[in-house]
Amino acid sequence: MEFSLDAGIVSGFIQLILATIYYMLGDPTYTWYNFFVAFAASSMQMLNATVGLIAVVKGLAGPTTAIMQMQAIVGIGLNVIFLGVIPTFY
Repeated sequence: MEFSLDAGIVSGFIQLILATIYYMLGDPTYTWYNFFVAFAASSMQMLNATVGLIAVVKGLAGPTTAIMQMQAIVGIGLNVIFLGVIPTFY
């Protein structure tokens, strides 16, 4: 569980460094709003992963793992609701 959280933190820092470089180069798609949205989304995802990993370790592994596998479907639903992106077969 600790490795999973550490990997999330390390990849977040790497993405922050790369996003900061693009921001400093003047890329118009990197704004403070985008930084905030990315931070909020990744924080919710890490919270979800942390709670799920604790549930798998301390609870019933089968049902908890099944619920954790629903994360992709929830993400697709959020994309449809907030971004208006209609998912395709691919």
